[in-house]
This record gives sequence, structure tokens and C-alpha cells, in this order.
Amino acid sequence: MNTTSHPPVWQQHASQWELVGAPLRPSPIDAVLMRSAVLARHGQAARDLQVSVLGVTPEVVGLDWPLGSTIRAFDHSADMVQKVWRPHPTLHSEVCLTDWSQLPLASGSVDVFAGDNSLGALPTFAKSQEVLRELHRAIKPTGLLCLRCFIAPAVPETLQAIKDDVAQGRVQSFHALKWRLAMALCSGPDQNVVVHRIVECFDTLFPDRQALSRVHGWPLVVINTIDAYRDKDVLYTFFTLAALERFAAPWFTIQGIQYPDYELAPRCPTVTLVPHASAAP
Repeated sequence: MNTTSHPPVWQQHASQWELVGAPLRPSPIDAVLMRSAVLARHGQAARDLQVSVLGVTPEVVGLDWPLGSTIRAFDHSADMVQKVWRPHPTLHSEVCLTDWSQLPLASGSVDVFAGDNSLGALPTFAKSQEVLRELHRAIKPTGLLCLRCFIAPAVPETLQAIKDDVAQGRVQSFHALKWRLAMALCSGPDQNVVVHRIVECFDTLFPDRQALSRVHGWPLVVINTIDAYRDKDVLYTFFTLAALERFAAPWFTIQGIQYPDYELAPRCPTVTLVPHASAAP
């Protein structure tokens, strides 16, 4: 296993992973969408696929992959690997600690790259493009890149609109609230947000956590998961669908977009991309 540095925010995410729910964490419908996309590309009778997972998300690693497939997961955080990684229950699987822009994979060897918000966890569009270039190098011409993405609305919503929705009981999940705040705070050419701004904004809009918990039924332990962002300088990127298509274009073409059925579903599609026969170096 290779080692690499990782930001402290991932240490805290790892320690509270079981408290995270949809839409931040994939649900059973997301697994159905991902599996159907893989079978649509490789055939209903597909088997013995070489699958590479960007991250250690249990719902992706443990998917009902075709018989005989080999699963290799890659993550940059030792804490996520230690605390979140779970081997596939029936298929051969392994994990490697590494940067996604430098994968220890032979060129043209991967049938499926899969991940959950993998590109959104990168700090800039430029870094996302580095990773996409590397994925294109390692993927087979017949391969598939399948990602659940967090897509920002084309017109950002205001913080006041989010606050009003909470007051009117129109926000069901605290995790949905976190993500709406994060997307509303995105700025700059890379549409990213420094994560400490998310918790600072939350504290300003909702200073009484006890009241928030009492009124909406969100357990305090779940509300407090937002403190993983406090004083952290990590950047999250939230691109629009048009931006995703644009910066993937040198290497991949979007083939399909499927939406789940839970809160914020329009912002949480499973996006499938196919590699170009020739691509930018």
C-alpha cells in the first residue's frame, strides 16, 4: 500500500461515517442505478470485470458487481481506509492508498471506474482534469466511468431561501441542508467552497442547535457532524452539469444521467461517461 498525505477533515469524516445519510451517502436506489449502467455498457451476461473504485464508499465497493469481477479501491486518506473500507463480501477486493492522478494501474486495463462524489471531493477543476486524464489512460476503450455526482443548480439559491425552507419544514434531512448550504456558498471560476465556511454559515443561520433538533427531529449527534468542517481549509467543488460536460470533454463523453428518488435527487444523479477513442495528452 502506498502512502500519501491527507487533510484532517477526512479523519473526522471517517470517525463519524455511520452518522452520514442520504444524500451525502448513497442509498439503495443509487446502487441500482450504478449496476444498471454497468450492465447496459458491458451486457447483462457480463462477468470477470476489472473494477476500480475511486474512494472506499462501502455502497460502491460492495455493489452487486458481475460474477468473477475484481475490485480495487483507491483512496487518499489513511483514516478512511482504516475506518470505512470493507472488502466485498463475495468477490476478490483490495484497497490502495494513493492519489487518483497517479494510479498504479496498467494502461487500458480497467473495465469500470466507479465512485461517489469522487470529482466533487477534488479542490479545483484543474485537479479534476488531471484525474480524468489518468482515468482515460487506465480505462479500456470499451470501459465505463460511472459516478454519482453532486450537481449544483444552474442558478444558485440564496441562503435566505434555504433558511426559509428550514423554517417552513421543507427540509427533510440535515445532510441535505449541509449540501444546500455548501452549494449556495460556492464561488469563483472553480465553483468551490472552503469547508469551514459551511459550518460558519450554519452557525450564523441556525445558532440554536437544540431548538433545531427539537423542531425538526434531527438528533444532535447528526447535527454536530457539521463540525467536521470547522477550521478546515479543504475545498469541495460543486460543478453544474454543463461544467462537468465541458471539463470532461477532452477525455470522456457523457452517455447517460439517471436520478434517484430521495431529497435533492435532481442534484445527485448517477452520471455515466465513456472514453474517447483518442484524447488530449
